[in-house]
Amino acid sequence: MRKRLCEVSTGIGEVQAATIHEPYIYVCPHGLLEVSVPIVIDGEFLGGLVAGQVSCEDIPENVSRLASIFPQDIICSDNPGEKFEQTTKMTFQEFEATAQMI
Repeated sequence: MRKRLCEVSTGIGEVQAATIHEPYIYVCPHGLLEVSVPIVIDGEFLGGLVAGQVSCEDIPENVSRLASIFPQDIICSDNPGEKFEQTTKMTFQEFEATAQMI
């Protein structure tokens, strides 16, 4: 179920990036920071690149949290626990600068 939840989350990020024509930073349903970067050539959207899965403790309130659109029991049913302890940790400012650079 977690894989499907991640696929849907990624799809939402890609659609948002394609809509605004710039990197879209969001928090995935499992609480990790991600970015979707649109690939646009000659004004035509060709696809996107998704990066991230970073732990961040200072995420601003205005950053979209995709968990809010999924039932809470689905998100909590497959707790990745220790794996999240090993994720890369960044400040939001560092992540945002990296996303803009991409």
